[in-house]
Order: sequence, then C-alpha cells, then structure tokens
Amino acid sequence: MDERQVEIEGKTYIFDGKGWYESRTFMEPPDGLLNRLHSLYGTGPGQGPVRTRSARPAKPAAGSRRRGSSSARSIALAAAASRSVEPAGPPIETFDGDHAFLASDFPATVHLDRQPYPSAQAAFDEARRLHELRRPGSRRDWERQRANLMERCLGSKFADPQLRSRLLETQNRALIFKGPGADPFWGIVDGAGENALGQLLMKLRERLARHYCTLDDDQIAQDLRYYAEENRLIADEALIADCCWQKISALRAVDDEIAAPAWTAICARRQRLLDAAADGAL
Repeated sequence: MDERQVEIEGKTYIFDGKGWYESRTFMEPPDGLLNRLHSLYGTGPGQGPVRTRSARPAKPAAGSRRRGSSSARSIALAAAASRSVEPAGPPIETFDGDHAFLASDFPATVHLDRQPYPSAQAAFDEARRLHELRRPGSRRDWERQRANLMERCLGSKFADPQLRSRLLETQNRALIFKGPGADPFWGIVDGAGENALGQLLMKLRERLARHYCTLDDDQIAQDLRYYAEENRLIADEALIADCCWQKISALRAVDDEIAAPAWTAICARRQRLLDAAADGAL
C-alpha cells in the first residue's frame, strides 16, 4: 500500500505501509484514533488498499530512518520537551540521591491496564514479558511501542501529587539518564545514546506544567479512559476548574471508549472536591 499522510484534529499522521504514526513524535496514535484511521483508509489487517489524494510524506534525508527509528523518535521528543531557551540550572545527569525519584525503578505505585505495579519499571517489564509471550520474535514491533508504553507508565507514576511537584521543581533543566542501568536507548553510555527516558520525563514535565484544558484532546481522552480513584491521571485542580470540566465533559460525550467506572470515579472525585471547597476545606 502506498504511503500517505492525513491531518486529523491538527495533527499529521503518516501510514508507512505497515502502520500509522504521528509525524511529530513518531508514536502510534491512541487505540481509538488508530481504529478510526484503519476504518477510514482501509489500512487494518486484511483490508485492501484504499487510494486517497493525501500527499506523500517528504523523502527522508540521507542517513535518516523511518518509523521504528529510535534516533528519529528521540529527536522528536527532544524538540517537544525543550522549548525554553535558557535552562534553570545545570543538567540533572544522575537519577539518584535527591533525584532518585526520576529513575524508572523508583518505588511508586503505577497502574497499567488497571493493574497496580510497584514501579514504572515493574509495569514496563511485565508488559514486555506479556508481549514476548503473545508475540514471540516480534522485536521490531516491540521497539516501536516501548517508548509509548514507558510514557504511559511515567504518566501514572507522576499522577501522584508529590511526585508531580518534584518533577515540576526541576523546571526546564535537562534530564539525562546516565550511570548504572543506562543503556544506549533509554540513556547515555560513554557519551552516546538516545536518552529516551530523559526525553520522556521532559515531555511529561512540559505537559504537567500546562493548564489542563490546553492539552490535546487525545491526551485528555487517554487520561479519562484510565482514570481511577487510585490512579488520578487528572489533577484535582483541573477537575474543579470550569474551563477544564467543560472540555472533559465534551470529550466524554463523544468518546465511547471511556468506560462507566472511570467516569463514575471522575465525577465522584470532583463532587468530593467541590463539597470540600464549599466547606472551606480546600
């Protein structure tokens, strides 16, 4: 099937003959949008080609790689996370001591697919084990998904208000994963590597610093799908802000992937916060 690119909700998605990815982050779209793209353009498993008038993506520059490229993904993540020109301080290059909370194996309850794990690394490792069990030998497929999976694990980890505050306190300092446990994809080894863990943390930090209602619809919808009382992916201040609640409610009305238990937990949490505010407890 020919390559194609389409624009949906202000983002550009590219089909490379094997799968869809977002042109800026090189990551797969959320499941709901992915199913929508397959349905619209006939790109799902077993579906025949459907021609469109979409423009072909520009030819990659010499030496570059297409989807699945950890280098391209890292560059995209770095661009998304490094918008401030002047850093607030020197880079944080070791995730230990005062910055141990940045490490993926730092003890913190993380929920992945509604299952609790003792750390982001534990959740990630279990997902990898299940992937290898269900799809043995599909290493390339795993390499395409691993950054997106770790991003979800980190999102759940830093839903904890204290950890969220500590991440935001690093301001716009560069986060670089070096030292024991680093490898050329997740960190920097001997001066070279992708630093994917650091890039994901900086991307998450930038998102957490923004007003919630300014986030992309896809991100808010994902938070709504996986929200639970023990996994509060939406900060309390966003639940009681009128502008945020209007956007949350609008997305809930059109997204049938947001299950009733998640929505019930969101509404219950919001009501408790409003009651506390009325009683002067907030």
